[in-house]
Amino acid sequence: MFQSLLEELYYENCGQIEKIKGSRELDRLEKKAYEQYDKLFAVLDDEHKQWLERIWEARREMENCYLNFRAGLQFGVRLAVEALGYTREGDPQED
Repeated sequence: MFQSLLEELYYENCGQIEKIKGSRELDRLEKKAYEQYDKLFAVLDDEHKQWLERIWEARREMENCYLNFRAGLQFGVRLAVEALGYTREGDPQED
């Protein structure tokens, strides 16, 4: 059933931030990246380990920015569509 975004925000215990999730492909790639990170980290000296940690943190921040942007865009489009009065075919109509 199509639930109103405003109803969802009002009645649910979680906000939109709890609904942000990566894709299965992103999860798969991240697992591979962690494996490579561990291998590389094991052979680096202390100075290069610090550089690798900075790069790794920047990558995580970039991923979080992307996921937040995507969730915000979805939220905004859904809110705009709802504000225009769109309902899906087969959803109960309020009279």
